[in-house]
Amino acid sequence: IFGSHIDDSSVTGVPGGYTVLSKGGQEQIAGGFIGYANLARMSGCSAGDAKNQENSLKLVESGGTAGGFAGRLMPGDVAQTGSIKLLGLLNVTQLLSVMDVAYPRISDSSIEGNNLVVTASGKNDDVALGDAGGYIGNGKAVMVKNSDVTNVKEVTAPYHAGGYIGIMRSGSAAEAGDATGDLLNSVLGKILSLKELASVLQAASSKITNCKVAGTADGLTVTADNGFENAEGYAGGFVGEMQSGHVDNSANAVDSGKGTAVENLLKVEGLRYAGGFGGLVKAGAVAEIGSKSSILTKLV
Repeated sequence: IFGSHIDDSSVTGVPGGYTVLSKGGQEQIAGGFIGYANLARMSGCSAGDAKNQENSLKLVESGGTAGGFAGRLMPGDVAQTGSIKLLGLLNVTQLLSVMDVAYPRISDSSIEGNNLVVTASGKNDDVALGDAGGYIGNGKAVMVKNSDVTNVKEVTAPYHAGGYIGIMRSGSAAEAGDATGDLLNSVLGKILSLKELASVLQAASSKITNCKVAGTADGLTVTADNGFENAEGYAGGFVGEMQSGHVDNSANAVDSGKGTAVENLLKVEGLRYAGGFGGLVKAGAVAEIGSKSSILTKLV
């Protein structure tokens, strides 16, 4: 009902493949299908041509954030869904449903690369800029399922670089608009049990289900290090940094084996953290969910 919906839509290129560039602007975000989206739902979409690989996506490049499918995905302002005063009258279960509406969702939307290279160059004077992923550059409170990216050659960024996603983050009241922050804190203020708290934290987390990245025949290289002074550099074959996220690939397991997240990985190189699956995987802080709430003190 709310936000933008894109269904059963595709993008293919000319013979030799197509490129997407975002360079020179104040905020540079590029994606093979979507550059930046909030409060958006996408289903049954594709970038590239599986039947004619030469017509597929070959380059996504940005000075800030870059992703093979989407550069940046963020929650919409929950205030867009209705009056804050009215929403404040709802119980926790009802408010969780409203929160769910505000978060971006992608399903059954894959990318076919043409030796795909995804690059975010960043800036030497901003160590917190520069996220790149084979599928998503930067995603917050996102839910993605049944969506692969194949034939990826290289993902490079100074801050977060991931074969599938550069950084996946939990939702945050502190970073939302004032009205949204007030609403999320009002949700926390209504919590009466640890079970309800767990529901809120789960609702605010990113989830990726049955999704994988496949490198080229020569292999996938993921790099988070471009020589910038004081740079951080988080690199992972699947995710550069994951905060309170959930990845489940059991659906693509073969013969009762493990699900596959990364195929044809050649090298992962990070200035600070590097891993075959994830560079840094950590729990998000409760403070990131509700900056004004004293919920733990209330429940203990």
